[in-house]
Parts: sequence; C-alpha cells; structure tokens
Amino acid sequence: MRILNVPRGQDTGACGIRTKWAFGKYRPDWTYDMVGGSRNYMITPVDRPRHEMLDLWQRADVVHFRNDFAHQERIGAPDRPAVLHHHGTHFRSLHESLNAEAARRRAVQLVSTLDLWLIHPDTTEWLPSPYDLEWLAGFRQPHEDDGVLRIAHAPTDRRIKSTQPLLAAVDRLRAEGMPVELIMIEKAEWGDCLRLKGTADVYFDQVILGYGNNAIEAWGMGIPVIAGGAPGTLDEMVRRFGSLPFIQADEGTIYAALVQAADPIERKEWADRGLTHVQQWHDEKAVVDQLADVYTRAVERW
Repeated sequence: MRILNVPRGQDTGACGIRTKWAFGKYRPDWTYDMVGGSRNYMITPVDRPRHEMLDLWQRADVVHFRNDFAHQERIGAPDRPAVLHHHGTHFRSLHESLNAEAARRRAVQLVSTLDLWLIHPDTTEWLPSPYDLEWLAGFRQPHEDDGVLRIAHAPTDRRIKSTQPLLAAVDRLRAEGMPVELIMIEKAEWGDCLRLKGTADVYFDQVILGYGNNAIEAWGMGIPVIAGGAPGTLDEMVRRFGSLPFIQADEGTIYAALVQAADPIERKEWADRGLTHVQQWHDEKAVVDQLADVYTRAVERW
C-alpha cells in the first residue's frame, strides 16, 4: 500500500516524520511518503518537498490528512481514500464542520489526545503518538546527585501550559530553601529540546489538557512527569490505562506535586510507571499496527 501524509502547516510534534520512520522499519513493503510541512523554530526533519505533493497524491492509495482537507483543493488533487487526523485547537474550534466533512468523504477520523476524542467519541479513535523508545532513552543524561532538583518545562504557549503557576511554585520552593533548577525550554529546535529534557529529574508538562508529546519523550527517557487535565479526560485515562501515568496536579497543586517529586523514591516510582505506560501505548511498533488497520479500513470504506 502507498500512503501520503500531509500536514496542514508544520509537522505537529514531528508526528508525521516519526510515523514515516516507523513504517519504514515495521512495514517495509509499504511506501510511506510525508510531505514537509511549513518550517518553524523546531526544525523537524523533512521527508519530501511540498512541490512533489500532487505527484505523490496521484500515486497514493490513502491520503493521511492532518487537521483538515485544505491541501486537496489548493493543489487540485483527486479524491482518495482518506484519514483525517486531528491535533488540537483546530478541531476544538471547528469539530462540527470537520466531522460532517469527514462523514461526507467516508474518512476515518483519528485524534492525537483523549480530550479530543471526548468531543466526538462516536466518530473518532485515539491514535497514540508513536516513538522509538530505544532512541528516546539515548537522550538521558542525568546530572551527578548534588541535591538539586532539576525541573524541565517546554511550553509552546505559556498560558495553556500553566507556566506562570509553575514559576510561582518554583519560587516558593526556593524561598523555603530547596535547591531547584528550572530548565525552561522555549523556541528550541527539536533535537536541542530533547537533549535539555534528558538532563532533568522531573518534567512539568501541562495541567489543563492532559499529557502531550513532551511527557511521552520524558517518560521514554525514564523521567517522571507532572501533568493534569479536565475531570472527564482524567476519568477516560483511568478507564483505558487503569491508573494515571503521571503525578497529577492542577494549577493550585503544582507546588505539592513538586514537593512529591523531590523525593527520590517517588521519582523512581513515577518514572517506572511512565515508562511502562509508553511501552504499552506509545511504542512505534504498536502504533504502526494500529495505523495499518486504519489505512486498510479507509480503503474499504471508499
């Protein structure tokens, strides 16, 4: 089978290129092309240039759209069996129209996170973000045990990622005499972000929307994560996973979560739980198997 993966803009979270790499390892008899998205500060790797999109489209058995169907009209491409993959704000804002358009096209719909799945659980399915866990583990570079708690945080949007409450909690720890280093990662290339993250003792992700790719990367490095989400999202995680894989917090309890993470025994327990979680849900082999079934169903629907 031949697949074309087309990001709407940037390759969100390097999801497209990681999926292409994974199919190359686990489905070498399939052809998987990913057209490069728009470039931003993350500078994620690019597979095929955008000017090749129409040619690749015409040869594809399935087109894996990201966020919407806009590229097809823009380049005048023919209809193909389709998968529509939702990644965040776009779906939250336009889910009714996107859901209707996907139904008209008989497209299979995927969502990147469980809070998105809860918007239309009857017409979407959750696709865990795929990672090469052995590759991630290679970024782990812990410091010597010098008594300093190193907390990493990589916000794309400080408001959504609850950065100010985190800063307040860190200031409180320092005022109480705890040696703390905050590794703030902003506007960094993807590789630099991974390397900096690998030096942390604990990763603070976000406490509003549930965990994201930064948390998965930290878990793959053996680093415990502090995160949170809306009650419905947390309930769905517990239903699927059996328990939460992160130290739970909201904006009012970040300080308490950091105090908990300062205990080496607690950090080891939550690092182990996080690693077990990504091994079960985010290992690229399992995601490739799920996606291969999705692409097959997309062809059968058409």
